[in-house]
Amino acid sequence: MSIPELFVNLINADATSAWVGIVLTTLGGLVVLNKTISVATFVYQHFLRPGINPKKFGPWAVVTGATDGIGKAYCQALAKKGVVMM
Repeated sequence: MSIPELFVNLINADATSAWVGIVLTTLGGLVVLNKTISVATFVYQHFLRPGINPKKFGPWAVVTGATDGIGKAYCQALAKKGVVMM
């Protein structure tokens, strides 16, 4: 049964069946809305939210392992934002 046929049968059905269909359709819509909001929140929090200003934590930072790898990259990124390295 296709979606248009389902709606035609829903319209032609008695009042109880129609109300059951309306209630189930509404609940399904609310579930879809809930999931859409959850996905939109996830995308905003992980991809779109602006970064934190590291200077709000203080004027200087200590980075361990700053001579190579990730530590060096952190030092370079913090230095670009004007944080003093120790």
